[in-house]
Amino acid sequence: METSTNDKDLPEDRTDCEPAPDNSALLEGIYEVYCDKIYSYALYRVFTREAAEDVTSTVFLRLAEKIDSLNFEDGPAVRNWLYGTARNAARIYLKSDKRRAEVLNRARWERAKSPESGDDSDGFDNLDWPVLYEALAHLRQTHQEIIILRFRQRLKHEDIASILEMEPVTVRVNLSRALKELRRQLEHLFGESPKGN
Repeated sequence: METSTNDKDLPEDRTDCEPAPDNSALLEGIYEVYCDKIYSYALYRVFTREAAEDVTSTVFLRLAEKIDSLNFEDGPAVRNWLYGTARNAARIYLKSDKRRAEVLNRARWERAKSPESGDDSDGFDNLDWPVLYEALAHLRQTHQEIIILRFRQRLKHEDIASILEMEPVTVRVNLSRALKELRRQLEHLFGESPKGN
């Protein structure tokens, strides 16, 4: 059975048939600049390489899906969108207490078995990761995020505020509270105030 279409049934403006702009170069550039940063952020949020890879993949798949509709006029807008998406993906990944406990146990085992080596210029590789992960896991998610963005990602308070959609002064207050709580958690786990190597 053959169907016919009247010209009056066709929309006058055929923008739906125009090819989408080729944003592959933009996507590739964003990926090159931010992939390692997003992976690092995800690793310190979800505690295992496998979970961090899942979160990072989710971020860049969403970017690929939405890149035509996003308006990235400057670097901070791109960064904020990527970290915001990573933040949400990590929260979804760790939503259940059972999954958080499983991920934490797996992280302890992975780190005890083979600690990641890498750039130790910031002293992060000298830390007792299973203990630090356990202490971080007891913090509120916002406090975890602020600590990771500030000390692991080395972002300024203003940049963190932009990513988390809060005022810089709120970031400073929350960072102070998060560090006090992290110290309490580490003292509890160590039985005393922890010292670096």
